[in-house]
Amino acid sequence: QIHQFLDLPSSLQGGTTNDYLSMNYDMSKPSSLKKHQMIVKVLACSISPGDIIMVEGNMIFMHRPFPFVPGMDICGVIVDNNLSRKFQNGDIIVASNGINPVGGMAEYMVVSEEEAVIKPKSVSCEQGASSSSAIAARNAVMDNVKSGDRVLVLGGSGGVGSAAIQIAKHHAKASFVAATSTQSDLCKSLGADQVINYHSQDWWQIDEFQQHKFEVIIDTVGGGNFYGRAKKVLKTGKQGGTFVAVTGDNPKPDCRTSW
Repeated sequence: QIHQFLDLPSSLQGGTTNDYLSMNYDMSKPSSLKKHQMIVKVLACSISPGDIIMVEGNMIFMHRPFPFVPGMDICGVIVDNNLSRKFQNGDIIVASNGINPVGGMAEYMVVSEEEAVIKPKSVSCEQGASSSSAIAARNAVMDNVKSGDRVLVLGGSGGVGSAAIQIAKHHAKASFVAATSTQSDLCKSLGADQVINYHSQDWWQIDEFQQHKFEVIIDTVGGGNFYGRAKKVLKTGKQGGTFVAVTGDNPKPDCRTSW
């Protein structure tokens, strides 16, 4: 449980972590359900950047009363299907808590039918719980990349980036896929044609990229004014260029500044 917002990672250094978070073994199993809601016993829960924003308190419209349980992307087994016509008790599902990003790091979680699918047998529980990254990658690539496009993936070895490389190369049929990462072998094994180590090279300064510009740049990193820098190596909108921001350019978004 989260007892107060954390300023990561400083909140976990030099202080007592119990001031911020704790394990509670006395929580009762959920019992009150609305229509189309189900109770799921959690088998695995993944943590995403959205969860970090949540525990840091940087999204005021998502604030929840303390203490709250973080986590929204899970894999679990249905223990109460609430008379669902789509799912049965015992089904192992992959689910998300949608716009209410809490509850995943508990023993039981209430999920909506609309936010759940049956886990394929070939997918592990851990893979299922972390599949939201693949969904984000699918949307970023398949909604923007056409056959023959040149594509640059910023953050190629992350959850979204690693999936984006594969989808761009093997499903969208991009002619050339470059990625920024310090894990060159991994990215190339996924289908990247070229990997730029961002510690030693600025991708927007590469002559080859400036001469042969990209149709699509997918930013899975954010926080680096990449949109402004992308203009040097990205075709204009009239030329068919698209910049896809999976995450924002502000590394610590704070919606409180909007009011």
